[in-house]
This record gives sequence, C-alpha cells and structure tokens, in this order.
Amino acid sequence: MLGRYTRVYGRHRMAGHIRDALIALEAANNAASIVTENARDFHRWQKLLRATGQSLMVFDVRKLA
Repeated sequence: MLGRYTRVYGRHRMAGHIRDALIALEAANNAASIVTENARDFHRWQKLLRATGQSLMVFDVRKLA
C-alpha cells in the first residue's frame, strides 16, 4: 500500500504514514469504521483500499458534532 500511495500521491515520509496505513488495513480487515480528526489522510487510504476491493468507512469527528 505504501508503494501504491507513492505512485498516486507522490513522495512521502514513510514514518509519517505507516501507522495510518496499519490502522486503515486493520479497520478494513475487521469491517470497522474510523472516526478521526485526520479524515483527509484516511480518505486517501480509503481510496487506495477501494482499488484493491476492500472497503473502509471514515468519519470526520469534527463533522459529527
């Protein structure tokens, strides 16, 4: 997924994204949703996961209030 992220979004600091990638993968594998203030980054992971046939629900906590 990190390789795909680089191809789609360009260079990145792996250390800055590895935790988000692991959270996104774990949520997708367990049919869980993510509620976060960091929705922008997780929407990127959502798109990348969708390309592999997996789904991920992402909610921006700031919009839920």
